[in-house]
Parts: sequence; structure tokens; C-alpha cells
Amino acid sequence: MNNTENNIRLPQELHWDGMDPSPAMSYQFTYCPSPETESALVRFYYEQQQPAIEQHPNWVASIYPEKKLCYFTSFLENRIFCTAVIEEYSGGFVSTANISFGPLTSDPKTTAICIGEIYAYYRKKRFALLTIQPEYIPQESAEILENLIKNKLPVQYLNDSNNWTSISIDLSRSEDEVMKAMSKGHKSDIKKAAKSGLNVLSNFTSEQFEQFTSIFTKMHRERKLAEPANGFESFLKDVKKKFESSGSGKFLLVANADQKILGGIALIYQGSVVRYFKGAADPEVRNLPVLHLAIWEGIRSSAAKGFKQFDLWGYNHFAKESEQVFFINRFKKGFGGDFIYYPKKMYFILNPFRYRIFQTAQKMYRFIKSR
Repeated sequence: MNNTENNIRLPQELHWDGMDPSPAMSYQFTYCPSPETESALVRFYYEQQQPAIEQHPNWVASIYPEKKLCYFTSFLENRIFCTAVIEEYSGGFVSTANISFGPLTSDPKTTAICIGEIYAYYRKKRFALLTIQPEYIPQESAEILENLIKNKLPVQYLNDSNNWTSISIDLSRSEDEVMKAMSKGHKSDIKKAAKSGLNVLSNFTSEQFEQFTSIFTKMHRERKLAEPANGFESFLKDVKKKFESSGSGKFLLVANADQKILGGIALIYQGSVVRYFKGAADPEVRNLPVLHLAIWEGIRSSAAKGFKQFDLWGYNHFAKESEQVFFINRFKKGFGGDFIYYPKKMYFILNPFRYRIFQTAQKMYRFIKSR
């Protein structure tokens, strides 16, 4: 496989009426971007209003080194106007591709053209499936994008939890207004945390961070959550290194009066938005509202730094009361905030025969995992 493939053109039947790609447009799919290309992609990323970290050119490669990535770039007269970080998965005979919160573009028509290019590329490579969760755009633009794609490409939309929804808190409001919008229980828990002598640390020792990684690992393994290939502790250390080298986020740790760490959270900066990324509290102190205090301090410090929104990142409207995610939903909603609805997730079956094999393999995996 070539590291770079340039000027991949759409088949004629996929051209868009009234918005055909200009002859000046070119498209690049690369697996090993040069330092110059990577720098250009990073600059484009930071020009966007609130890009998800999954679309940062070197975030996924740094934090999840086991993943195979393809970098799509669209140029107009040598100027970048669209990018996408694409994750590729191969399981022998069957390959799939996925884009999380991308492509990054300036308008829905450009997004549609670029999705058409990506669709054609992976169809040509005989992938089984391409899935795309678009980035956040206003509702009107989301409807335009959906209609453009639906009219020109064989897309499927599913009404399920895979369509991304989040909860965002408006940081332009005063601290009192934000607190007033919280549930009665959350207000009480934040006060309880302060009375219990808990405090939030933005500066901490390496030993205290080790305490947090142990808590994070313990909690996630108890809940049987998927573990990164390099393990939870290495994952968190890689995130911390990335925060320190790029200024893309920070950790807030919660300590008791003796400065023993009881939990903490990781926050990511996405343009004007601060995103809740990861969090954990020591299961042995369930009676203490550790994460309530950590997130409250995250909201306060983010507002003080001039960020516009605090995104609690992810809300599953399909959760059942018997599921853990139902209680995570309730915890997040207790902080107030408004629902943010992303464009619907897109499913493109590129090769029906290989897709049937992929479906069968998925069913077998779920069956084995449930035993």
C-alpha cells in the first residue's frame, strides 16, 4: 500500500448537482504524513471553532498507538479546506473504517463532497463498512447535510444510542446561575464535599498522580470497561504527557485533608469548549461526592479562563434503568446544562458480501463475550 494517494476522484455518478468539485480541488489519503503536512493539519485543526480531539492530527496516534489511521485532506488551490482522521480496522478478510466527529469543514456542502470522496476511496479498496459521526453543526446545517448525503449516497441512519448527544453548560452565566440550574442533590453533594475537607488539586506530585491511576484502573476493571492495549495506567500517563506538551487539557485531582488522592478527572480543551474526558473515584469512598466536586471545580476554572461551554460529553437517551449508563446519565444531567444533538451517524455498506461476514463475526464476538 502506498503511504500517500493523491487526487482520488469521485465516480461520475456521485457528482453533486450544482456543486461539482472544482478542477482546482485535490484530495489526499495518507498513512504517514510528513512533518510539514502534520503541521499544516494541526494549524487547520486549531482554526476550527470547537473541533473534537478525535480529529486532532496526532492525538489518536499518541494516545492509542495500536490504531491504524488514515489522514484525509482536501485542498483548493493548495489551501486545506477539509480534513478527517479515519480509523481503519482489519480482521482478516474484512476491513471497516470509521470517522469520529468529522470531517472538519466550514459548511455542510463541503462536508458532503468530502464524504463522497471518502466513500469512493473505501469502496474502491473493498472495505465492508464506513461509519461517520459528523462533527457538531447547527440543526439547520445538519438537515442540509443529511439531505445532500441521502440524495446522492446509499447511506443508512439508525435511531439508536450511536447518534451522539451531549450535555453542555453555558459558561457565560454567573457562577450562581450555573449552581441554581443544578439538581438539589448535586448542590447538596458539592457542599458536603467541602465540609468533608475535600479539595481539588490542579498541581500535584507524581506520587499523587500514581494514586489516581491506580484508582482509575481499579474502578474501570470493576465495571469491566474496555481497557486500552497498553493498559489503563500507561494510557493515563500518555494523556498527561500530551496535555503537558500541547496544552490541550489538564487533570484535576481530589484529595482529602491528608492529601491522599480519592479520585479526579481529565478535561480536554476543544476550541472554546472544555470537554469532560475521563474520571474516576475510589470505590472505597462511595459515600463521598468526589466527582461532584471535581466537575464543579472544572466548571468554575473553565469559566474563569474564558471558555464558553463545559461539555459533559455523552448522554444515552436509550439507556434502561438496569444499565450503568442510566446512572451516568442522571449524574451528568444533575449539573444542569442543555442537550446538544449532533448530526445523525451515517452507515455506508460498501461491500454487501463482506459486510455480512462482518455482521456474523460481531454476533459471534458478542456471544462469546456474554458467556
